[in-house]
Amino acid sequence: MELFLTNDKRRIILTEILRWRYLGTLELSESLQDGTRIGPLRKLLRRMEKDGLVSSYMSAAVKRKFYYASKLTHEQYIGERKWHINEDIKAHDAILSTFLFKLSRCPNVKNPRHFEETRGRSVLNLIEPDATFELDLNGQESLCSVELELNRKSQDLIKKKFKSIYLGGASLGASPFDLVFYIFSDLNILKAYHRYHIEIVEELGIKYADLKIVFAYSDTLPSYYLNLSDIKRLTQEGEIDDLGEFFFEPFKMEPQWN
Repeated sequence: MELFLTNDKRRIILTEILRWRYLGTLELSESLQDGTRIGPLRKLLRRMEKDGLVSSYMSAAVKRKFYYASKLTHEQYIGERKWHINEDIKAHDAILSTFLFKLSRCPNVKNPRHFEETRGRSVLNLIEPDATFELDLNGQESLCSVELELNRKSQDLIKKKFKSIYLGGASLGASPFDLVFYIFSDLNILKAYHRYHIEIVEELGIKYADLKIVFAYSDTLPSYYLNLSDIKRLTQEGEIDDLGEFFFEPFKMEPQWN
């Protein structure tokens, strides 16, 4: 592990991997911004993996290899208490990391991060999201959350989560988030969630102007080549339109925005 202390390039790579949790070679090359080519970078990552600094995960779903900090790295340089690699949801978290990395490149977005990194600041009960970020909305900073839905959950669980977003838990007020972005790679799953949301909105009597869930879709979501400027959303009326303006242009929310 001494090489970690003496090699600047390794230190920078680990810093980026620890920041985003999972990164592929393309994201790492972009984040390094030093002209490092993909071939030498892959060779260095293989050496770092052999030295026990990082581990790798090959996603069969997206046919990409992701790197993450090894448990040994966490134990020696961060502390075991913060070890947060969930072996059961690597595919989900690796794609989420790519999405957050892309968000960090958007001028209207600040501090995109996995939710575990903000845990402890407040008890959110059922409202715990996958990730959070801050968005410049109407000239003000809005706190947003992300729910990455790659697979369809049960109807009861989905509706329970929607209710918690609007009403909170038994000892909580409503969600502290100004907007909740549900992100999908499958349009059919999105449409199912959208139907359940309409039912909950009608059941709870939520006013149109108080809607806070945004249903977003991109079929390139699992890919490094995801372009957030092309991401779409499904409006409350069931129409599909562009969502990119949220992230790339000063966005002015109209009363009937959703």
